[in-house]
Amino acid sequence: DLSTLPFEFLLTRPTLYSFLDRLREKRMAPEPKDYKTWRDQMAALEIGAANGTYEETWTLPSGQIYRVIGRPHPDGAVAFLFEDITAEVSLTRRFRSELELGQSVIDNLDEAIVVFAPNGLVTTSNAPYVQLWGVDPRSAFGEMSVIDTAKLWEAESLPTLVWSKARDYIAGNLDRAAWSSVVELKNGTRLSCRFASLPAGHTLAGFRPVPVARGKIITAHRPRISLTV
Repeated sequence: DLSTLPFEFLLTRPTLYSFLDRLREKRMAPEPKDYKTWRDQMAALEIGAANGTYEETWTLPSGQIYRVIGRPHPDGAVAFLFEDITAEVSLTRRFRSELELGQSVIDNLDEAIVVFAPNGLVTTSNAPYVQLWGVDPRSAFGEMSVIDTAKLWEAESLPTLVWSKARDYIAGNLDRAAWSSVVELKNGTRLSCRFASLPAGHTLAGFRPVPVARGKIITAHRPRISLTV
């Protein structure tokens, strides 16, 4: 069914090369640039299968995707497993596309955001967060925990009890009602911080600079007095 080859052909017990050539003719194998390239690929396939190392994903001209695995078989034979993984790959691609779209959306928010899993590890952050704190949890070596993150926050701000409360909140040791506070960074920026629980035990931390209040300058005009003598 996967190869679409007729039973009559398979009953003749064709050689591996005849079998693969027929697949190519029926467009049930990747389309090579030329026949020599195809033969070279098939030679590598045979050697890899005999060594037990052949495993490739074939993208067919029809758009179908096959996983092909070659393994050694008794008496010097080789066995091939053909598996149609079109639906699996399509689902993975769709899921990856949705993740990329979601990341793009939160990257375009004004608020700096980081999300923690129930175990305290960072799962998501956005571009404003990286710009604010100077660290990208997604590219950091190893996984970042709430302890690592709180140390970063503390290092960049003036002494405050907000970060210890945030650690306990993210760890699930406090009431899960949302709360907010204001801290001051060492560079003089006042930062509004909010913490909120998300589904499945996740926690969101959001940061936004507090606008600086600008004083108004009022100019008083002295009234003019006119005297007539």
